[in-house]
Amino acid sequence: MQLGKFKAGQAAALSVILLFSGLGPVLGASLNQQLQQNENQQQQINGKISKYTDVEADLQQSISQKKSQISDTKNKLAGLGTQLTSANNAVSKAQQDLDDSETRLEARTEALGNRLRGIYEEGQVSYLELLFQSASLSDFVNRMEYLSKILANDQMLLRAIEQEKSVISVRKNSLVKQRDNLAQVKTRMEQQNAVMQQQEADYQSKLKQNQEMLDDLWAELQQSQAEEQQIRDLIRQSRYRSPGGARTGALLWPAPSLHAISSKFGYRYHPILHVNKLHSGMDIPVPMGSQVVAAADGVVIYEGLLGGDGNTLIIDHGGGLETLYCHLSAFLVRVGDKVQAGQTIAHSGGAAGAPGAGYSTGPHLHFETRVNGVPEDPLNYL
Repeated sequence: MQLGKFKAGQAAALSVILLFSGLGPVLGASLNQQLQQNENQQQQINGKISKYTDVEADLQQSISQKKSQISDTKNKLAGLGTQLTSANNAVSKAQQDLDDSETRLEARTEALGNRLRGIYEEGQVSYLELLFQSASLSDFVNRMEYLSKILANDQMLLRAIEQEKSVISVRKNSLVKQRDNLAQVKTRMEQQNAVMQQQEADYQSKLKQNQEMLDDLWAELQQSQAEEQQIRDLIRQSRYRSPGGARTGALLWPAPSLHAISSKFGYRYHPILHVNKLHSGMDIPVPMGSQVVAAADGVVIYEGLLGGDGNTLIIDHGGGLETLYCHLSAFLVRVGDKVQAGQTIAHSGGAAGAPGAGYSTGPHLHFETRVNGVPEDPLNYL
């Protein structure tokens, strides 16, 4: 930093030197150079603040998107958990059905085996008993046919149970596959969710670092603004400038379409930078593209971007008096052009985000008067 860090005692001492040493003009010029360096420094700081503010907005958006994705994934995981529970219940039910079928099959097989074993062991005796117990040959035939039907029915039941068991087994295998697939999907989604949570944590860490850098830049800007005010106070005390009151009524109103002021000269809370800062001119709330005229005869000494003032024209009127016209949408004169009082020199701008608007919340013309580089209240000259 070229101008160093003035302390209150140093500033007071330098003021005394300026007031009583006769070196006012020489030191005044040096202070004006330091003032310009300070303004350039603030312009650079504001550029960095703008950059980090954009990064902060991007990080906030990324964090918001990641939180939304994580929330959506959690909802899906909850749904998968419910489905997986249902799938496990279905597999358990199928296994129970299969166990029941197996039990019934074993019971039916054992009953049939006992029946067949009894027939085999009794052999001809059973048939003789059936014959002797039968009232007639026809009765014997009927009894034999009835026994055969019992055996056939047992075999049919066995086949039905076997078929039922096969169907349940196929259903169980299908349910197991579905359950396993759900479990795999759930595992992959949990892994994805863990990755997204880590990404969000990384974004949060970067956001914290970015905010710390912004805090440092704001502190640096405030310090630079304090130094700027000290320099301006020293310039005022140097008596290097002409008395402002001597030029009352010397300048024309720069915006013919509207005679109104939305923000006067003086210290105020800056609506964009959010710090107390000298408002070095006055704001006239004219619409975009309104006519801007030269306040007096003079020569254009600057035309272009000027930090937060955006597109700016500076006219030198002689005797140390300059006027500034800021937040313009179009230039109609160039550096070196001689202009006359009332001549249209530009069109107003200032719409937020418009090219050349600088730091602006809406369409307006910012008009300044400077005497030997020191801002003065324009109302003292209009």
